[in-house]
Amino acid sequence: MGLTKRRDSYYVEFPVIESADGKSLVLASGVPGARWKRWKVGCLNKTVAKEMEATIRTRLLLGHEKTEQAKPILFKEWAEAYLELETVRGLRSFVGRAYSINTHLIPFFGQKILSEIKPQDVEASAINARNPTESSRVHRQSTMTTLR
Repeated sequence: MGLTKRRDSYYVEFPVIESADGKSLVLASGVPGARWKRWKVGCLNKTVAKEMEATIRTRLLLGHEKTEQAKPILFKEWAEAYLELETVRGLRSFVGRAYSINTHLIPFFGQKILSEIKPQDVEASAINARNPTESSRVHRQSTMTTLR
């Protein structure tokens, strides 16, 4: 528990568990089953790092630190991060994948939260790719189904 200096920055580390609702992390010193979570402070100044340590500890005690599952990510953000991966960029099919993602998927799913994309949405996007005039009707129906 505490502060660690590495080559690039200070890091803060605490034992944590998920809260009962599963949306936030809680400080769990001495609790069986707790896992260690590390935060990068982002500086080499020890005074600033200690302040960040206190801030993170307070957020954990109050249950304000969100879990990774609770942080919504838009499809567009995820797709852009995917296309930046070195392993993906090295694929022979990268140009085709990037074209499909940028031309078909991001315009259709871009502003949707990744965890809210349903199989009906994927089907509607496939119809959209084949028949753009039909797609607006299917997309509206898919959206209406999701809203119900």
